[in-house]
Amino acid sequence: MPRLRRCRSCVLNRRNTDIADTAVQASAPLVAIETIVPTAVWKTFPPSEQARWHYHRIEIPKVSATMPDVSAAEAKKVVASLMETYGKVYIFWNPAVSKYPVGQPAVYRLP
Repeated sequence: MPRLRRCRSCVLNRRNTDIADTAVQASAPLVAIETIVPTAVWKTFPPSEQARWHYHRIEIPKVSATMPDVSAAEAKKVVASLMETYGKVYIFWNPAVSKYPVGQPAVYRLP
């Protein structure tokens, strides 16, 4: 399933990216947020915390994320800038299970 990504905020040594359920921007419900840090920041984390993050050089080729708000050339630059970063995703709900985020509010945990 494609995931729409929008860089919501970019500050020194950290980015936050919205992850939506669909590539159709007008109807894309927010399902997760990814926090992104450069490798230098990730290396300052203890091993127990490092294990919670994924390396984008490995992860990006595995996913089919889209960035509809930018041109293909700009998207290529963004992807290149992310290769030496790490991401930690906070998933709010799984749209494959429920059309709406019903139930007790929590961060959804993948099996």
